[in-house]
Amino acid sequence: MPTIAPNPVDAALVALVAADTNPDVGFVALAPGGLHHLVAPESPTDPYAVFGLVGPSQDTYTLAGLAFSELTYGVDVIQEGHSAERAATAAARLNTLLTDAAGLTPAGFTVMACRRIGYQERIERTEGGVLYQHVQSLFSVTIRPGG
Repeated sequence: MPTIAPNPVDAALVALVAADTNPDVGFVALAPGGLHHLVAPESPTDPYAVFGLVGPSQDTYTLAGLAFSELTYGVDVIQEGHSAERAATAAARLNTLLTDAAGLTPAGFTVMACRRIGYQERIERTEGGVLYQHVQSLFSVTIRPGG
C-alpha cells in the first residue's frame, strides 16, 4: 500500500497511482512494492518506487496572490538484480499516467501541466555485492490555486 504523503500534490500522486489497478498494465501490478513518499519501507517487494520534491517550488504571483507554481518531482523505480526491465516498464507506466495529468487532482489546486523533463538509468552496488537498478525520472508539475 502506498505511503500517505504530506501535501495535496503528493497525496494526488499517490491516489492516482494506487487507482491504476489493471492486472496486466497497471502500476500496482507492474510495481508490486508500491509507490512511497521519500523512503520505502524496509525490504519492499520489487520493483517499487520512491518519489518526492527535488527542489523548491517556483512560484509566480500577481497582485491578487499566487498565480501558479511549478514543482519538480523525482521518481525512482528500483529493482534488485542485473536487469532493469521490470523497473523500466513500471517507469514507463508512470510516465503515461502523469503526462498531461489527466487523472492528477490535488485538493485545492488545478493541474495546468505535467511532463517528464528528465530520465536516467543507473546501477547501485551495495557493499555486499547486491545490485539495484534505478530508473529515475523528473517531472515538472504546474499547478494553480482552485479546483
